[in-house]
Amino acid sequence: MQTVSLIDAGIIMLIATIAVGGVMAAYAYTASKARQLFNNSSATRALNVTAGGIMLGSGTLLVIKN
Repeated sequence: MQTVSLIDAGIIMLIATIAVGGVMAAYAYTASKARQLFNNSSATRALNVTAGGIMLGSGTLLVIKN
């Protein structure tokens, strides 16, 4: 096969659209569920404490390393 026909290009675009659209739909669904989860104040606090601990640990590691 030397050339790509119009039908082949259409099939390639359709497959790419479905693949990218599927991933974007999964991201949107996950973001929606995360938003519902973090409306809860205890979940938000747990996230903040976890993120703070990670940042504190990273900073400490950088200070020790240098």
